[in-house]
Amino acid sequence: MMTSQSAQESHLSSQEQQNLINDTVLYILSQDNTKYAIKRRDTVKNVLKTHGRNCNYIMDGAKRVLKEVHAEQFLRLTAAAKY
Repeated sequence: MMTSQSAQESHLSSQEQQNLINDTVLYILSQDNTKYAIKRRDTVKNVLKTHGRNCNYIMDGAKRVLKEVHAEQFLRLTAAAKY
């Protein structure tokens, strides 16, 4: 039985995955100066489009890139978290 991550990866080539991760990083950085939180649905709508089912995997990759390359921390907030 495939794990959910490997099942997600099987739908996209490694180049497609990397392109989506890079596009997501660019989207996050472009939205960084706004006073609003970046919502998952906005990321899916504006970046991932038809690949929304891969959102968790892509966001994990974007989080890694933001940390390693840009030295920025990306936090996921749940609906219950209020900051």
